[in-house]
Amino acid sequence: MKKFDDSGYIQIPRSLWRIKFSSGGEALMLLALYYCDQNGVRTSRKQLSRISSLSRRSVDRCLTQLVNRGFLTKEIHKDEDGANLPTTYTINGKAIISACGDKL
Repeated sequence: MKKFDDSGYIQIPRSLWRIKFSSGGEALMLLALYYCDQNGVRTSRKQLSRISSLSRRSVDRCLTQLVNRGFLTKEIHKDEDGANLPTTYTINGKAIISACGDKL
């Protein structure tokens, strides 16, 4: 996938649509995460819900599906007292390229 050009649009390769997503929400969540990554937007569940117009429960379900398929890696963070900090999700480009069946 390419970064934004000066026009502000994302160029999404045609082969990306060859991926068989289990739901439209899963595809939308992957695109929302890509958008956030390219624009430096923090990817809290609340923010992802706003960007995608999905409920937080749907966001959680989509993130779990994407992690289970290997399209995202999930890193849970805790502070020194063991309290939860925001979880980081990272797009696994190699898994996406592999699922597309050719180079992006």
